[in-house]
Amino acid sequence: MQLKEQKRREQDLQKAILHYLAAMGFAAWRQNNCAASTGSRLVRFGVPGTSDIIGILPAGKFLAVKVKAEKGQLTQRQNIFIGEVMKNNGVAIAVQSVDDVVSGVEKYLSMRRISH
Repeated sequence: MQLKEQKRREQDLQKAILHYLAAMGFAAWRQNNCAASTGSRLVRFGVPGTSDIIGILPAGKFLAVKVKAEKGQLTQRQNIFIGEVMKNNGVAIAVQSVDDVVSGVEKYLSMRRISH
């Protein structure tokens, strides 16, 4: 039962984050990763470790947002994905609230203003 409550909280948070990003005028979407069985064959969709929300910030900057419940920990694959985004000059953040996203986006926007 607690697992479903935790999952629902993450889903609610994902929706709130997507609403915030849309209100800011940023293109962003939910990136689902899943697997399905077809007989004895398992088919995977998506890249393991990919962040929950993918988007584009001003100037074409790639955005990756990994949403975690209060006690959630990043997996090794999630850490690798976030590291790859950052290594390639994207914005990657792991968050537990909409405020975390606001802070991460504001940090990027303020750095962008300074460099112009």
